[in-house]
Amino acid sequence: MILEHGNTVKTKLSLRTATAILFMGLLGMAILSAMHVLPTSVYCLDNTPPEIELILKPESVIQGRTLMLVAQSDQPISRITGRIFRKDAEFYRNGDIYRSLVGIPVSQKPGQYAIEITVEGQNGNQSRLQKTIQVMEGDFGRGSIIALPKSKSHLATDDELQKIDSAKRSEAYKQLELNQLWQDKSISPTEGRISSAFGAHHIFKGKAGFAHSGLDIANKVGTPVKAANFGIVALAETLPIGGTSVIINHGQEVFSVYCHLDSISVNKGNKVDKGQLIGTMGTTGRSTGSHLHWEFRINGVPVDPTEWTERDFSWDGTEKSEP
Repeated sequence: MILEHGNTVKTKLSLRTATAILFMGLLGMAILSAMHVLPTSVYCLDNTPPEIELILKPESVIQGRTLMLVAQSDQPISRITGRIFRKDAEFYRNGDIYRSLVGIPVSQKPGQYAIEITVEGQNGNQSRLQKTIQVMEGDFGRGSIIALPKSKSHLATDDELQKIDSAKRSEAYKQLELNQLWQDKSISPTEGRISSAFGAHHIFKGKAGFAHSGLDIANKVGTPVKAANFGIVALAETLPIGGTSVIINHGQEVFSVYCHLDSISVNKGNKVDKGQLIGTMGTTGRSTGSHLHWEFRINGVPVDPTEWTERDFSWDGTEKSEP
């Protein structure tokens, strides 16, 4: 700094300093103003609960049939739960909808029942909806008196064998597959005459009222048996009561069951196509003659398998796939 010009220099520095201070002050005020405004626009909480629609297909259902619940929402869903018959109804995402298939037990008393669903949006807000479903009485008719040959008479009285059989089946039904594996309508797995209808009340072990859990198709030993739809083999072995059996997992708690086979041509874990050979008809296990015992089970409940050959349960919310 040159002394003789000090006053002039000091004057120039003071002007620059003042300008800098003014600029920084204005900048600081702008920043503070922005900090005051931004939180209200960026962090505004959305307390709007999701709007939901629940579609019942059909709107009234017969004992032993399959009920389809379809839920749709106006915003993304993080969780959906349902209740019917005092049991949980599991929903699975299929395209733009959430779908639950419910097996109606043959023993479910006719009447009106509440269906409740709870939907939680991604913002954590919840909506609840309740609808009523009418269960109607089915016409199952009377079955026959089951009389086993002497060589199999122990299968009618040995409760331990029944427990083993049930435990192996239950283990197969626990195999969870989140994806829908079946496609379109199912097919009948074999040819022959209907020897026992689904739901028919048989007389067994001297007691009346035993509801048949499947459909029996009779034909000669060795008649081909095919997969009713696409899926993964969940069980392929000989059971004490069901005899040589195959259980196919079609995804989303849908299973088909094939019992009393003479032979099987698939293994557990195999992927199978609709119409693929899985075995041949026989009379193994608790059987009085050559036939196929064929079941469809929805969340563990046996339902009429012929309904799955007549209706397409693949609906994903589009008009093209609507059943």
